[in-house]
Amino acid sequence: MAAQPAPMTALGPPMLEKGSEIEQEKSNFRQTIESIKQDASSSKIAKSKEERREETTAWRVVLYNDDIHR
Repeated sequence: MAAQPAPMTALGPPMLEKGSEIEQEKSNFRQTIESIKQDASSSKIAKSKEERREETTAWRVVLYNDDIHR
């Protein structure tokens, strides 16, 4: 027996193809969301590192100047 093709719907391609297309779109959507989350997370980490570096430099200057003027 040969495999029978999926039944046609009134508005377009067979239902099985639509279902797989929907699953593919959902998968792409999930990947996009994860990518955005990772980008946001990595930019926050980089920003916080830069802020800590600037604060450390500022404290070094304060301590250096305090030592000079004693």
